[in-house]
Amino acid sequence: MSLKSILHVVGQALSVPCMVVLLILMIITVLQVGHVIAESFFERKHQKVDGISLVKKMQGKDNKDKRSIIENSGLYPREKEILFELFDQERLTEEMKKAIAQKLLEEQEAHYGRILNITETVVKLGPMFGLLGTLIPLGPGIVALGHGDTMTLSSSMETAFDTTIAGMISAAVCSVLSGIRKRWYARNIENVELLMEGILQEEQL
Repeated sequence: MSLKSILHVVGQALSVPCMVVLLILMIITVLQVGHVIAESFFERKHQKVDGISLVKKMQGKDNKDKRSIIENSGLYPREKEILFELFDQERLTEEMKKAIAQKLLEEQEAHYGRILNITETVVKLGPMFGLLGTLIPLGPGIVALGHGDTMTLSSSMETAFDTTIAGMISAAVCSVLSGIRKRWYARNIENVELLMEGILQEEQL
């Protein structure tokens, strides 16, 4: 078997796996749309959280009152846990508190990064597998055209267009979802960072 034949066999063998991957990417996209819609309901409430106002409310208060202010705020449970963790380090030095605050903030950013990684992966893989799904059936289709077999050509073209559409739609939708989430998460990180700074600054006074 020649090298050309081997490449042809390998290329055609990838047709089904390619379509399976595209189907999985489309399912992931639909699920992520649902997740973002659900997130949007919580984000509406979360948008009302004003980090500056919370910092002002905590000024001059003891840790118990600060905890109560944080607990009754519209922050997410995970954000509250981060701030409570910072409160628990009151016996440590200022340098250690700052190091812990930085570590907690990095963990929160990593948490958001893992969520964003799902849609970002679809954005990257969608066009790749869409193009692969386009090129694979075109080979047999062009060969069939050379023999006057227009039916095979039509079937190959249909598969090529379908895979391209699937890949591009998945990538486009996930790109929009990533953009929305990045705006949300950037604001959330800014709020937590501001509250951390407020807590640390007041403890130094």
